[in-house]
Amino acid sequence: MASGKTATAKALSQVMQTPWVDADAELERSYGSTIATIFKEKGESYFRSIEREIVQELLASTYKIISLGGGALQDDILVNYIKAHSYLIFIKPSFEVIYERLIRSTHRPILMKELEAADNEQIVKNRLKSLYLGRLQQYEKAHITIDVQESWSAHYVALQILEKLTHDTSA
Repeated sequence: MASGKTATAKALSQVMQTPWVDADAELERSYGSTIATIFKEKGESYFRSIEREIVQELLASTYKIISLGGGALQDDILVNYIKAHSYLIFIKPSFEVIYERLIRSTHRPILMKELEAADNEQIVKNRLKSLYLGRLQQYEKAHITIDVQESWSAHYVALQILEKLTHDTSA
């Protein structure tokens, strides 16, 4: 949810000279449909099941960096699978940073429509914060958490991850 997962994964891919794949993009490619359409036509439960399938397939193939969608970790089975077969990294900017990124984003049409329809932007902000806080417990199951500062570039976050991966024996 606008934490910088994709930008950081791309940067980490460059730093580590390792392939990178976006799980959401791979899912859309594999199923020939957008995530929004899958949600609308088949529901969240169906989407989460195919998301799990895609991520498990990606983890089973050659070594790579995988960026996940913001809701992927709501699936305990997937969280446990990722943790057993890879490193799970939580990129954690403050909610305020996430919110600012979300409202500046032009590629989140559902959010844009919701903001336009809302009588009060604070209502939308509160709903987003509730969503974020609801996901936080799952996010915090990661092997590594990087508390991201607003001024940090994706490249700098990638270097912080690499530092943790290579020097932190608890990861």
